[in-house]
Amino acid sequence: MKLNDRITIQKSNNDLVDEDGFAIDGWSDYHKCWAGFKTVGWKDYFVAKSIKEENIVTFTIRYSQKIKAMIEDLELTKNYRLKYKSKLYDIKYINDLGNDHEYVDIKSKIIL
Repeated sequence: MKLNDRITIQKSNNDLVDEDGFAIDGWSDYHKCWAGFKTVGWKDYFVAKSIKEENIVTFTIRYSQKIKAMIEDLELTKNYRLKYKSKLYDIKYINDLGNDHEYVDIKSKIIL
């Protein structure tokens, strides 16, 4: 499996507050890693298009402790996004492939 694309997983700063107690808007870099990038095939594209999710792509990365923390609380997935080649992607689903803790697929949708 080739992991030759550099990605950055970013975390929302909304859980941080400034000195006045107001939420801090924005994103900070959480984890930089190498990934394999896959778009959906034709068959999957038509299925995705029928449910209006045709911009879904998959990033395959190595399992790590930071990814483990994301997997353990999938509700927090909405607090993360991916940056790849200056484009941003919302993380929709994270799958520990075979539950082997070796590789992880991250299904993401491009932010238009």
